Amino acid sequence: MGAGLPLRRRVLPEAQDCSIITGQNRHNPFPYLFRDQCERINASTRQSAARILGRPQPSRKVLSVPAHGTDETSRLGVACMGGLVMLRIENGWQQALDDEHRYYTCRER
Repeated sequence: MGAGLPLRRRVLPEAQDCSIITGQNRHNPFPYLFRDQCERINASTRQSAARILGRPQPSRKVLSVPAHGTDETSRLGVACMGGLVMLRIENGWQQALDDEHRYYTCRER
């Protein structure tokens, strides 16, 4: 490490917004197939980067969950906050994990 060289910060790649694919084509079935493929590729890329960097890995499943602050959220006790599935507990919120302890990602309903 030479003097004066900036330290590189290791960060995970940004998640792609795959819902853009279906935004204007709601009645066409093909954009949904492309969106699902986009989400699988995105999850695989982020899992690989997280594994290399020793960070928690995202689940390959992307869930459709109600947005935080809606009536459905308070009724069900689950919300999509910042792309993460959060579960309501007695004193706050807890991040939802799958059976392999990978965190669930979501898109808002």
